[in-house]
Amino acid sequence: MKTKHALGLAFGLMLCYEAKADSLTNGLVAYYQFRGDANDASGNGNNATPAGNYQFVTGHGIRIVGDNSQYYAGGGYVMLPMFGSNMNSGFSVSLWVKDEVIGADAVGSEAYVTFQPQDVYPHCQIFLLNNQSPPVLSFEIHSGVSAASFNKPIDLATYASSYKHLVLASEPGRFVCYVNGSNIYQTNVFYSNIFPAPYNALGRHWWPTGSSARMSVTYDNVRIYKRALTDAEAQELYVVDRPDRVLNIFTAIELNFLTDSNKVFFIQSSPDVISWTNYDGPFLGDGNFWSKTYSIRGQNKLFYRVEESPWSP
Repeated sequence: MKTKHALGLAFGLMLCYEAKADSLTNGLVAYYQFRGDANDASGNGNNATPAGNYQFVTGHGIRIVGDNSQYYAGGGYVMLPMFGSNMNSGFSVSLWVKDEVIGADAVGSEAYVTFQPQDVYPHCQIFLLNNQSPPVLSFEIHSGVSAASFNKPIDLATYASSYKHLVLASEPGRFVCYVNGSNIYQTNVFYSNIFPAPYNALGRHWWPTGSSARMSVTYDNVRIYKRALTDAEAQELYVVDRPDRVLNIFTAIELNFLTDSNKVFFIQSSPDVISWTNYDGPFLGDGNFWSKTYSIRGQNKLFYRVEESPWSP
């Protein structure tokens, strides 16, 4: 019975983790962690290309340094792939940004992310606009005739000081904007046929007579999906993708269980909950609780269970 309980707990934790992981990888077409490069960590081969003035952040992240110019003058940006028409039935972009430096009009605006130039319709973008009062964080998909859009006023004095999580999700009957896991705006407007798009980028946008990469900003954990994320998934990404989150690091585990008198027990370990080997023991039960703390520093991830020996007296 104790063995079954231990296995049930191990399987339950594993299945719960896998369900969450499956949800966040379902429809994922590109994932940029910026760990010294701009390669696609999703395994789909949709690598990005940094250009202009940029530096990779120690550990993870990329800092693009804008040129603060009305027309492109060497500022940093990240060129994204064209992506495919399979994103036209729904897509999402999720990104983390901080430490924005942007000028005033006429150089007081730049796109965090853009899909298609501004003279190509429909196009999509998340902008920071400092050429109006108050400045706004702007989400938009524009058809050329009408738009699904939302402007969130911000205070630039405090806005740039920490990471923000921005998500735009689009599918038939749903255009949604998220900031830090919260749904801040939703409408039923939908525009298709944005993709494939030859001009997609982080930190640069194009219009009929030019382009710009004005803003300095740090990016981390950028995800592109070929489907619209749900409210729950946007909230989950705000937790699991947070660049400055503090992870709990355990260097020891404590096992504690009630023994049966005159029964022999072993502690067993497994890397996959399939194959098990004796880790410690044997122990002779006396009807009381048995406990022991083990150091796991430097070990690979293991599952543990208590196994009663078939040779118990």
